[in-house]
Amino acid sequence: MSTGLLPVLRPSRTPWNKGRIIGQKRPLLPRHVWSIRVRLEMADNLRDLALFNLAVDSKLRGCDLVALRVRDVFVAGRVKERTSMVQSKTGKPVRFEITETTRLSLERWIRDPEMLGLEFLWPSRIHGSPHLSTRQYARIVRGWVTSVGLEPSAYGTHSMRRTKVAQIYKKTGNLRAVQLLLGHTKMDSTVRYLGVEIEDANILAAIKKGVNVIQGNLERGLDEFADQAFDHVVLSRTLQTVRHTEGILREMLRVGREAVVSFPNFAYWKNQRAVLGGRMPVSEDLPYQWYDSPNVRFFTLLDFEDLCAKMGLIIKERHVLDEQGNIVENEVNFLGSLAVYRLTQNR
Repeated sequence: MSTGLLPVLRPSRTPWNKGRIIGQKRPLLPRHVWSIRVRLEMADNLRDLALFNLAVDSKLRGCDLVALRVRDVFVAGRVKERTSMVQSKTGKPVRFEITETTRLSLERWIRDPEMLGLEFLWPSRIHGSPHLSTRQYARIVRGWVTSVGLEPSAYGTHSMRRTKVAQIYKKTGNLRAVQLLLGHTKMDSTVRYLGVEIEDANILAAIKKGVNVIQGNLERGLDEFADQAFDHVVLSRTLQTVRHTEGILREMLRVGREAVVSFPNFAYWKNQRAVLGGRMPVSEDLPYQWYDSPNVRFFTLLDFEDLCAKMGLIIKERHVLDEQGNIVENEVNFLGSLAVYRLTQNR
């Protein structure tokens, strides 16, 4: 059959992530917070000023922030100094303080005629929607960061959630306090969430235990290490969060005789069920919601093994685990939640 006249298929829309920085979003620095706040005050934008201040104070996820009701923060004619909210992601309450600056801006907004008789703190201007959507909130945040000259693709709604805790951790070094403020159920989530700042805590903890530690940026390679400097190089549950996958694997096997890599398996049956149900999966090994995930790619055991074959890497050992940590021996790409590989290459 001739294929010379087959039609050329072109995408109807530009890919959503073309030209964007994806992955974990940066927290705002104190000078950014001050600049945005001053601009909103000068514009007399009551809603956005109150929304910005409370987003920084509360450290709530965007889905919880937009769903706040007036009664959550306002009672007996005044704004509460402290309040709590049940998180939609974990189902557990988280408490937060409302600072004086935020209380003043909230009171001005709640007493505005536009808010008369309304139930939700951030009513939507779209008919039929009771409050702002997370997408509307994301557009508002984009406007804030753009107004002070920041690259919008490097910041997002989670920048608001990270801003205050990054400052608190930098001043106190108290991981447990940050975990409670964020409402995380696991310390690992807090460690991954804080990003670069948290590495300082891990370094200090390791040094106290007598472990030699070198701090560096994995994305920039391992140039400071000589060839074959180590027996093993371990990358645990991180491969899905890095951008230069092939380069990092090659660097690991340059400085080490063997590399040990673990990652969540996207083909795990529960993940497939979630996708078939129209949702991105959330599990023990993929603990993030789609909108706050540090992961930049998802892949399966077969995908990873194809990459190893393409790169000429030798798989010396493979273990696949279910969510309870039990070894999976049959139908591993379907029944395995987490994979661990031991790799080497011909020298």
